[in-house]
Order: sequence, then structure tokens, then C-alpha cells
Amino acid sequence: MGSIAATARVQDHVTRVCVKLGDYARRSFENPRWLMVFLFARFDTVRAVSRRMTARAIEPALTPRRGSAPSVFDSCEPHVVVDRLRSDGVHVGLQLDRFVVDEIEKFALSQVALANGDPEVPFCPGDLLEGRHRPACEVITGTFPDLTERLPLIKRLESDPAVLEIASRYLQTTPNVSSRLWWSFPANSNRKDQLKHAQGTFHYDPDVDFVALKFFFYITEVDATCGPHVCVRGSHTKKRLGHKLTLFIGQPDDRIESYYGAESVLTLTGPRGFGIAEDPMCFHKGEPPTGGPRLMLEVTCRLAAN
Repeated sequence: MGSIAATARVQDHVTRVCVKLGDYARRSFENPRWLMVFLFARFDTVRAVSRRMTARAIEPALTPRRGSAPSVFDSCEPHVVVDRLRSDGVHVGLQLDRFVVDEIEKFALSQVALANGDPEVPFCPGDLLEGRHRPACEVITGTFPDLTERLPLIKRLESDPAVLEIASRYLQTTPNVSSRLWWSFPANSNRKDQLKHAQGTFHYDPDVDFVALKFFFYITEVDATCGPHVCVRGSHTKKRLGHKLTLFIGQPDDRIESYYGAESVLTLTGPRGFGIAEDPMCFHKGEPPTGGPRLMLEVTCRLAAN
């Protein structure tokens, strides 16, 4: 049994190498800064120095502008969120206003998305979910390009007073903010497909920026069968050295649990509008949906515009 498990692990590693190498090469060619961030942001010292070098007055981001819209969160205490982020790397329990959730879901059901990010395969998620039309390919994800131009409500969320205050306090600078929205569908996906779409394997994101923060919001209700987000509390600063000194950062569940403790692994389910603030240096993964689709909005706050 041990040799079978070892062989399976080697095969999985080879698959990850094949999937990731081409992606790394493409990203490095398109943006040389990406490679620098990817290689060095995983080290705490580099992140601390970067935070100090980019720190600047954040009062403008913390002072509401005259006539600015109220927060789209039902309730939020930014200082509590930031304290939890610093200690655990994740804060759970933000809640988006129902009107905002309704508008985003309406858009995501009726507007054209790209199957698996492929511009050659546009489709309407509402038609797919209702069984009216299915693209020729196996649809694992549906993404929405040019999101802020197509759905201006997203700009309001990106400039929300609570988002800016949390991000500014955590990053110690006024952040650059961007968003993406995507569906994850139950699919007959293989291991290679899941790796391409960041499903099923614990990883962290050293390529976002030297210091960054992400907000995730469930636009549809997510239970254990709908591809819940899973994260490892405390893993943003307490990484094993071997988890830093590797080109392929994915780790199997058993290694994550043996080092960080099973009690630190949080499988996050929740109702529509349920929100998570997370340092992308935390180990995390999205489970592949099996029983129903998941619609997720991600808001990323970083030091520099990429």
C-alpha cells in the first residue's frame, strides 16, 4: 500500500509540473514583475520590508468622502477584522447587503461568460443551469471578462468604505483594488482540469503581490457539495520551510493537516452574501463542486497595480 501511495504522489507531482510550468513561463513573459513577486513574496522578511517601504499615510482611505455611499456590508467592524487577519490570516463572517447580492447574481445568470476562461466558448450560465444550452466542452468554470465595465456595481464594492479601511489598515497603504467573478460547476473533471482551475489542492498565492489581501463572497448559497472554500488558519506566517522553498506550492491534505493541525483547516460554508477576508499567503483551496454550482466574487487589494 505504501508503494502505491508513493507512486500516486509522484504521478500527481508530474501532472502538477506539466500544468504549471507553461503557466509560469507565460506569466513571466507577460509581466517580469510577476516572477519577482512569485519567487520572493513567500518569505516573511521580504514581505515585512516591502510593507515598510510602501507604507504611506492611509488617512485619506479611512476618511469617508462627502456624499459617498454607505457601506454595502450589513455590519462590519474593520479593526476587529484586521486584528483577526494579523493573528489568523483569515476573518470569517462578513455579510454583503442582499440588494448587492441579488444584482450580482442576476448579472451572472443572464450575461455572457467564458467557459473555462476560453474566449472561443461564450455561453449564458442561466441557459446552462436551466438545461436550455450546453457548450460542446465540459464546463468547469464560467468567468466574466471586463467585469467592472459590464457591472458598475462592482466599482461601488471596490470603493466601499469598509473594504478600503480593512485593506488600508492591513496593508498599511491605500490599496489598488480589482475584482473577478466566476461560476464553478459540477463537472466530470480530471486532475489536470482541477489543477488548471485551482481546485482540490491546498496552495497559497505568492504571486498576487508582496503584501495583499483578498475578500471572497458567496453569491449563491454554498454547502459542502457546492465547492466550499477551505483555508488553513495561521498558515500565512507559520509556514514550514519546505513549503516556501519549492517551485510547485501545492500540498496534499495529509501534509497540511500533519503540520498545521486538523483544527486549523476551516471548510467554509455559508448563505448568499457570506464573506471571507483572507491573506492570500494562507494555504487554501476550492473544493470541486459535486452537488450544485457556486458563484464567487473575489475582491483583491494589493500594493501595486498589475
